[in-house]
Amino acid sequence: MLFVAVTLLRLNPQTLLAQMSGLRYLMDLAVVAMAIPLQLAGRALMRQPAPWLAGLLAAGLGSMACVVLLANGLGVSPDDLVALLPKAATMPVALGLAGQGGANVHLTTLSVVMTGLAGALWIPWILRSCGVQPGPVHAFTLGACAHAIGLVRVQADSPQWQHFAIAGMCGNALLTALLMGLWWRLLNLG
Repeated sequence: MLFVAVTLLRLNPQTLLAQMSGLRYLMDLAVVAMAIPLQLAGRALMRQPAPWLAGLLAAGLGSMACVVLLANGLGVSPDDLVALLPKAATMPVALGLAGQGGANVHLTTLSVVMTGLAGALWIPWILRSCGVQPGPVHAFTLGACAHAIGLVRVQADSPQWQHFAIAGMCGNALLTALLMGLWWRLLNLG
């Protein structure tokens, strides 16, 4: 959507990014505001941490593995691969990781938005098709796979479970940062 808007409105991407710097500050504040819902979800998740952690690890590794496999199959440059890898993290984390790796933050922004939109549209349908009804698992999965856009979907559909969406979103952001660190270490050793 962002690409279409920039193209149709003939906006300069550099100017747009500069004008959105205030939005980045607000995104950072929003992350801090998630502390209370995270504590609520943390209590419930810690009663049975293994399934939640396993699901999060599967989602994070699966997301990044798909990007690496598709990038290699399509001949994507290593720099663009670094921009695409953090696509399932929250926007502030993904932009920080891409910037740290010297990647194209515009491509990162587009990939995070597209991942969030696709996840928010398709994940509820996929989960219901698998017999997973709206509830904690549904919300956690939406947060982990569709980040802030998934959280908005949960807030609209099942607000009583939003703290699980926040836990999934923040957990995947942390996991993505850890996996990116491992990725860079492996590249530097190789």
